[in-house]
Amino acid sequence: MNVDNEFVENGEINEKIKISYKFLNDWSINVIKPSNYKDNYFENSIAVGCNHLTHNVWNGKFFLLKEDEETSKLSIFYSENMDVTISKMKWLTFDKIICGTDDGNLRYLDIVRNIDERNDDMLEPIGVTDGPITDLDLNINRKVLSVSSLDGTVRIIDINQLSSKTMINSFEIYSISNKEREMHACKFQPIDFDNENENEANKSDLLAIGCDDSQILFYDLRNNNDSYVLNKFVNDNHPDRHKVQIRSNSGVHSLSWNKSNNNLIASGDGIGFINIYDIRNLSQSLSSFRAHHSIITSLDFSDDDSVVSSGTDQFLHIHHLNLNNNNNINNDNDNYENKYSFNHNDSVTDSSYYKKNSILLSSSMDGLLYFHDLNN
Repeated sequence: MNVDNEFVENGEINEKIKISYKFLNDWSINVIKPSNYKDNYFENSIAVGCNHLTHNVWNGKFFLLKEDEETSKLSIFYSENMDVTISKMKWLTFDKIICGTDDGNLRYLDIVRNIDERNDDMLEPIGVTDGPITDLDLNINRKVLSVSSLDGTVRIIDINQLSSKTMINSFEIYSISNKEREMHACKFQPIDFDNENENEANKSDLLAIGCDDSQILFYDLRNNNDSYVLNKFVNDNHPDRHKVQIRSNSGVHSLSWNKSNNNLIASGDGIGFINIYDIRNLSQSLSSFRAHHSIITSLDFSDDDSVVSSGTDQFLHIHHLNLNNNNNINNDNDNYENKYSFNHNDSVTDSSYYKKNSILLSSSMDGLLYFHDLNN
């Protein structure tokens, strides 16, 4: 399938990869985000941030890919040119997406409105940080967005007040700043839907931050009298410990919370190690193993306690954690196993589960988007 000479469908790669797609015109895929919103027009859609270097200047382009209901093939439904590199993206609602860029700005995309009105004002940058944005995450319960940056800040933003016409002072709730370190990742703890206490189950206030000094910082987001305060996270076992130092000195480049046990969090470092921690006892990691030979660019837990990792070493891996009856990692040498691996032809930039974990998406700097059929 060829759309505007920018996007083509490739043939079968192997028994797992029945289909892949290629962005042409030297586009490199930097980030992919499938929609998690069901029963709407954009249900089977994937947001893609691409970049390419022209005359020593990086340019970006946003693509929205939509799946045909009859053929299940993807095509470009919508695209927008940007003058900067798109580093991160997040779906805010079923038709609204926020993009983080290398110039420290956010770009707010209202897809339906942009298509109907071609309203270029929606793409005007919203100044947030003084350095490249490294991660975005949404706390859907609190309606806030976390934004981390290489300028040493993590900012908490009220998404109800966010639009292209607002200034940073009108929607920033709180910020963490340390100019001596770079913030590479920020992830909100997922909601524990299995919690019998309904009030507790609706809380997802913990924010984890990965830093270039190889620390993971934990902060508790509380709402007191309609104002948010970020407190250093403490627990009964270690009341003075709100951070962990990973074993290597290569920085924390990626984070992912376990979706079935939100006490567990995985970190990826700059030399390929994955560390698993339990926030109830941060004195040591539950597991540490080498998955890659260079920077881990992304981590993503599935619902079956597997974690997918991608790296600049051109590999994609799926690791299954061996949990005991208490839903914790068995403390032995065989606490994980490799379930699947695939070798890209270039650095793997992102990976994400799609369609209830039955499909795994992965992207790379050579402009290729792969669909891995995990049921095959």
